[in-house]
Parts: sequence; C-alpha cells; structure tokens
Amino acid sequence: LGQQVGAYHWLYGQFGFAWLNLTFAPYIRHRLWLNLQDASQKVAAEGGAAWDGTTAKVPQTLVREAFSNVFWHDIGVCMYVFASVASLWWSFNGLDWVEASDACDPGGFASMAAMAGSAFFFFLVVYFACFWLYLKCGSAMEVTPVGY
Repeated sequence: LGQQVGAYHWLYGQFGFAWLNLTFAPYIRHRLWLNLQDASQKVAAEGGAAWDGTTAKVPQTLVREAFSNVFWHDIGVCMYVFASVASLWWSFNGLDWVEASDACDPGGFASMAAMAGSAFFFFLVVYFACFWLYLKCGSAMEVTPVGY
C-alpha cells in the first residue's frame, strides 16, 4: 500500500490530518461553551446564590452533563473520534512507508511528521483523561448566560 500511496501523497494526507486536529480544538470548545451557556441560563432562571446578576455558577453536575452531551451526541465529535483513529493508522503506516527508502525520507522530516502524528493521538487521549478528571474534581464553573 505504501508504494501505491507514495511519500508525496502520504505527506498530503498527514497535512490534512494535522489541519483537522487544529480545527477540531476550537470546534469542541465552541460546542461545549454553547452547552454551558444553556446550563447557565437554567441556573439564572432559578436564581438563588448561584446567580449574581451577571454570571452563573454552573454546578459540577451540569458541567459534566454539558460535556457528555457534546461528546456523545455531537456528530462532529463522533466523526473526529473516527478520524483521529484513522490518523493514528495513517501515521504508523506512514512511518513504515517512509523509512523503507532513504529517498522517501530526506533529512528525516517525513519520519518526524509520522512520529508527531502518532504522538498527537496519545496526547489527545491523555488530554481528555485529564479533562475528565478536571470535570470530576471541579465544583462549579462561572458562565455568563446568553442575553445578560
């Protein structure tokens, strides 16, 4: 498969996955922020000590619910999970493909791109594990509801 793809096309694929990884971070942040603002509107509507007139202290349960809603029900996140696994596969195979010939890896840059792509997947797993722990340990998050 490596000879059919070629190093040139593999690098274009690697660049595409890198672009996807860069654009996904603001996407998930935006989707999570929208869900947190919805949760803050619920808190603001209830009033009480969690609402000071400008920001709402969204309790941990609603923050986790907002994240779970985005992670499990957003089609963009679902597609990204599958794309990140495909990116890992592409990077691991690309490392084998470019290291098979010195002509495919001048200066070692292609193999560094493959290792960076593989490492990013594991960084992503650790990042989401840490974020999940943050959601478990956090008590509340201050959010300004839409329209306030």
